[in-house]
Amino acid sequence: MSETLHIYTRVSTAVQADGTSLSSQAEAGEEYANRRGFEAKVWNEGGQSSAKEDLANRPVLQELLDEVKRGNVKHLYVWNTDRLSRNMETWGMIRLILIRNNVHLHTPTGEQILTDPQTNLMLGILSEFSQYDNQIRAERSRIGKLKRVKDGRWMGGPTPYGYMVDDQGKLAVNKEEAKWVKKIFSLYESGKSIDHIRTELMKNGVVTRRKNAVWSHGSINKLLSNTHFVGHYYFKDKKTDGRVRISCPTIISASTHKKVEKLMKSRSYKTGEGRTTSPVKKHEYLMTGLLRCGDCGSKMHGNHKETQTSYYMCSTKTNKYKTKGTHAHIECGAKKNVHISLADKVVWETVFGVVSQSFLFKEDFKNGVLSKKSKSKSDANMRAIQAKIKNTKSDLEKIRSSIINFQVERIAGLVDAKDVGDIIERLDKRAIECEAKIEDMEKELIEEKKDQKWIDWVGKYQGRLDELNSPNASIVDKREFLHGVLEKIEVLPLDSKRHQLKINFKKGLVGDGFKYRDPKNKKKGYILTEGQRILDAEAVLPSKKKID
Repeated sequence: MSETLHIYTRVSTAVQADGTSLSSQAEAGEEYANRRGFEAKVWNEGGQSSAKEDLANRPVLQELLDEVKRGNVKHLYVWNTDRLSRNMETWGMIRLILIRNNVHLHTPTGEQILTDPQTNLMLGILSEFSQYDNQIRAERSRIGKLKRVKDGRWMGGPTPYGYMVDDQGKLAVNKEEAKWVKKIFSLYESGKSIDHIRTELMKNGVVTRRKNAVWSHGSINKLLSNTHFVGHYYFKDKKTDGRVRISCPTIISASTHKKVEKLMKSRSYKTGEGRTTSPVKKHEYLMTGLLRCGDCGSKMHGNHKETQTSYYMCSTKTNKYKTKGTHAHIECGAKKNVHISLADKVVWETVFGVVSQSFLFKEDFKNGVLSKKSKSKSDANMRAIQAKIKNTKSDLEKIRSSIINFQVERIAGLVDAKDVGDIIERLDKRAIECEAKIEDMEKELIEEKKDQKWIDWVGKYQGRLDELNSPNASIVDKREFLHGVLEKIEVLPLDSKRHQLKINFKKGLVGDGFKYRDPKNKKKGYILTEGQRILDAEAVLPSKKKID
């Protein structure tokens, strides 16, 4: 029975694996086996690098060496010894295993007796050449990658989510992915949790760069902290430990990125200190802080349910197990909770109707606008803002100039690359802060200029009300408006289907009056009369007994 020649084949990259190199090695080994009277068995590693000291990335070779240790391999064929390894330490380990197990190594030039000192010397010299060749190729690859990076081209590998590589090899915005990058930043900035963002992405069928349907917390956190989106990233040269700053297209404004960065820090944990701020609320409610239980006078809060109806509930009822037995315990006899969406609708429509028809509110608004937005004050505000913008832009230019100077000195080898990398990173953070300040001030300046053009204060007043009453108005803006005109809202259950809402206004806006002092001579002015401060609104609101 003939012996088996074990033929090990490998190429350095997956690209080569698709060519003829693997098949050529196998064919040469099989021809060699036929000439020597061996049975042939091919061990195909495919495209794997041999530059690393360990064998973790080469499972086929590991399995082959295990067979060697078991005594099942006596003849091993390779196209060249560097197919086994170009690394001196790894090759020495492999050669020791082959010698201990009395394995004969075969190459196209013939059989190598590993126990022979001359053969060992020759294999050692060949291994040195292989390692030298590998180091030269690695250095060329490193220099080539560094040159591409300095030219602004992508370093290779998968691009960050939101980007793709253009025809020139540089990063370009992927419009579809960039849309979701902006959405993720917007959701996080508005107070949404990572879990909420994950759910939103899954509901819309947004997949990760690796085509995973479920985003991990780590992926979203990494995306939120990525500097690519504000126009730059860093490439670290492993040999010199230096870093190169590369510019790329922006997707997120500097101010948004800065706000999100602060939010991420505020929501993180510090060692030994716990959470730095209280947890962000998952849901916003229109009447938070306004509703009072008509039975015990305690505040009512929202209780959101994803799959069930959501209700406003008395805090005394929900906290009774925490407070029972203490001197502060309050008994509440209210048996019903209030349907959130229907209660919000009744209160908003009622309050909006009163305010939009109120003469007192309109007068207060008029006086506030005219006193606050006088021409001289507005001009002074704009000059001050413009001066701040100019000074901040000057600081930004100095920072950018410093970054360029440090990069030139690093490339020229005049300064330590690692130290300069840290300095450039700090300067970049400062630059982002300046950019964010400039954006905020420019927005403020635009608003100030708009205010100067609002000659008709009624137009501004009506426009603001229309904006608040539009479907696009946020709950936060509406709630702020309600807090401005209301003291509280008392909730009194009338029966199983009805609640009475006692709406308490800060001023007598309900049914207030307006009349001219002299209807025939309107120049003599007018008189405003105050109305009622409390308005009872009765509505049919589905109720639900609180489950104790």
